Amino acid sequence: MSGARDIEGGDLLPRLRNRCLVTPELGVLFKDRNLPQTLGLLTRLLDGMGYVRHTGFGEVGVHENVRFNWCAAIVKIQPKIWDLLGHLGHRLLFLHLENDSESVEAVENRLVRMITEDRDYNEKLSICRLATISYFQKIQARYPNGITWNTAMDEQSAKQLIVRAALMLKSLRGTIDPKDVTNTIFEEPTRLTQSFYNICRGYALMHDRTHIIVNDVESVLAVMLDSAPPERKKLLLALLEQNGEIDADQYMEMSKHGYKIVLDDFTNFETLNIVEFVQDNTVKKIKLKPEFSWLLDKKILKMIKLHN
Repeated sequence: MSGARDIEGGDLLPRLRNRCLVTPELGVLFKDRNLPQTLGLLTRLLDGMGYVRHTGFGEVGVHENVRFNWCAAIVKIQPKIWDLLGHLGHRLLFLHLENDSESVEAVENRLVRMITEDRDYNEKLSICRLATISYFQKIQARYPNGITWNTAMDEQSAKQLIVRAALMLKSLRGTIDPKDVTNTIFEEPTRLTQSFYNICRGYALMHDRTHIIVNDVESVLAVMLDSAPPERKKLLLALLEQNGEIDADQYMEMSKHGYKIVLDDFTNFETLNIVEFVQDNTVKKIKLKPEFSWLLDKKILKMIKLHN
């Protein structure tokens, strides 16, 4: 990132300022044995604080703040990576793209069409690139002097949902210390709130608006759930399906997990301040805490179901 000495334009970081870095495959990074050190470096970069290091040739890097976006793809994140991200401080948000469920026959037919009738891969890639460039050119043409955001027109209810979604994800991504649950680490929701607001503004801009409305929050809810560890997302969705209250027997049936794993999941949710145990002498049961009951609103549930 910052290693080229005395080479004009050799440093990548300044060239990223106010741009978007696209990484087609991030899996290599998460398999690197030096991942903890790499994530530590990325933490500073993703905070927009620049990066400076000292080498045998002197100081190398960028002192000033550099803000940029980073869009990357990865197939799967292993559970231990979630713990590592939590200890270093979460900076990344995720959106899971589901594969369409197809029969074997449908897959065969699609692949046959691909090699007989479909466009060449490079041609498809070129079409996508041109469409992306065209999209941003239209935005630049529409706002030649830059975008002035009309915050006065932002719906207050939309802003409230953004804050609630940030607080929900803060709890979902808490890092529990197995030796002492009182040392659970929660991320600061300020960064999440601003990121979610920016996502909403991007969604609004796609619909030719410079203010946000409640419907824009649909994009944030999808990111909120997909940015949580998968097993926690699964339990939260199960709770929503059961109107905010679920017992161990129900979740064992839904998750196909054994009793011990289910009880551990329930206990973790209590530690994360998402649920409370319900008094029941026959079975272990949990219910959403009142501060998260907004997720049970019919409109919110409809938005969530669109992506799950």
